[in-house]
Amino acid sequence: MFHSNHHDSIEALCDSIRANSKIRIVGGRSKLTPCETTQRSKELDVSKLSGILEYDPSEFTLTSLGGTPVIEVQQALAEHGQHLPFDPCRVEAGATMGGMTAAGITGSSRLRFGGIRDFILGVQLIDGNGNRITGGGKVVKNAAGFDLPKLMVGSWGRLGLLVQTTYKVFPQPIEYRTIRIGCQDLRDALQVQSKLARSPLEIDALDLEPPSTLLVRVGGNTKSVHSASERILSIAERPGEIISGAEEEIAWRSIREWSWHEPDQGLIRVPLSPNRLEAFDRFVEMKGAKRRYGVAGNVAWVGWPAHEPLALLVDYLRGANLNGRVLRGLEGDARLGQDRAIVFGQRVQQALDPASRF
Repeated sequence: MFHSNHHDSIEALCDSIRANSKIRIVGGRSKLTPCETTQRSKELDVSKLSGILEYDPSEFTLTSLGGTPVIEVQQALAEHGQHLPFDPCRVEAGATMGGMTAAGITGSSRLRFGGIRDFILGVQLIDGNGNRITGGGKVVKNAAGFDLPKLMVGSWGRLGLLVQTTYKVFPQPIEYRTIRIGCQDLRDALQVQSKLARSPLEIDALDLEPPSTLLVRVGGNTKSVHSASERILSIAERPGEIISGAEEEIAWRSIREWSWHEPDQGLIRVPLSPNRLEAFDRFVEMKGAKRRYGVAGNVAWVGWPAHEPLALLVDYLRGANLNGRVLRGLEGDARLGQDRAIVFGQRVQQALDPASRF
């Protein structure tokens, strides 16, 4: 998978960045949003900058080029019983390692393992001046100073073009089980969700499907998974169905691939908190939005109807001091509501991309 000409390819990308006043970075095109395009942008396709450069299963680290499909990395890891535990999204749709990092979007298993920032070790990028910059390393350690790898997570291509990433990886659980719990209504589901989230159990994922269904996932060896399943049902004190095997995998694949909502709906991700979920759900339900909630009620995924003005959601988010991110399918600004990090982001962008090419 190692491409011997990747140095030439990176230099060509550097030259292209220097030669154009406005750049749009594309890779696997799994998270394209019309709001990020402008007519005068030069599109840089990094999909050919692909390959695993270093992978040492004994050290649990993997370095790949930015255009490497995540599915190729997952296949290489699976051969050694390892995986990316933060649950990458849109893998089957063509997500790349660079795009995954720049988007910073993780799936339901973030509940137990954390997000991309918790696993990235190093990056190499091209800044707005066409210079190659390296940050971090290939070992797990803390270092004082400017944490460039973590800064690139969620940057959405505005700080630079990621040409290389290094991640730490984890052992793959032997078995998964999901417990589907039916509750009386949304409020009852939130109460059960809170009890499970506070329990000492190591739950991989805890999602809520409105109006009142919880999906609880556990992974590990066969004995621990069976024991955890029984304990979850005991804590919930509600009827539950245990799902395993292919049916279990299909359920979570639909979530991480974003195939649960209608094709004509825009998809928006909103960081939330469980105590604000009920009010938020009332609003989006009134607008006919399809939605689901992940990470024990800390993330809302909203399929926004095409017939409803997006401004209605923007106004709600601003009034509630929340923010959201358009992931696909809607015109306008991709950043919605109250973005409290925007001032800091502008300062960092000025340092890495003073000419605002990205």
